[in-house]
Amino acid sequence: MKKKLLTSILLSTVILSQGAALVSVKAETTDEKIAAQDSKINSLTEQQQSAQAQVNEIQGQVSAIQKQQEELKAENEKLSAESANFLQRLTNCLKILLLVMSHLQIKHAVLKQMELLLATSIQL
Repeated sequence: MKKKLLTSILLSTVILSQGAALVSVKAETTDEKIAAQDSKINSLTEQQQSAQAQVNEIQGQVSAIQKQQEELKAENEKLSAESANFLQRLTNCLKILLLVMSHLQIKHAVLKQMELLLATSIQL
């Protein structure tokens, strides 16, 4: 009976020690899995931060381009207004020039007539 009891105790000890080793291995494997998942999470977090930094940089560039676009649009409107003003002034100058030319042609014709009259009156 003592022998049976001793054998049972020894057998139980061996079985329990192997079970404890399995629990220890399982715990290490779980810890490794947790560490691997933590590593993945950290890597993804770094990738997300890097991507966010790139998005922020691109948004900054877009904002700068939009500001430049607004400035160029305002400058274009200003230049268009100046161009229209210069065109109107040029049109007015051309009208004046045509009036002056017309006046000179009339004056030239009158002078020719006066010369002819003068020439005919001298001959008479």
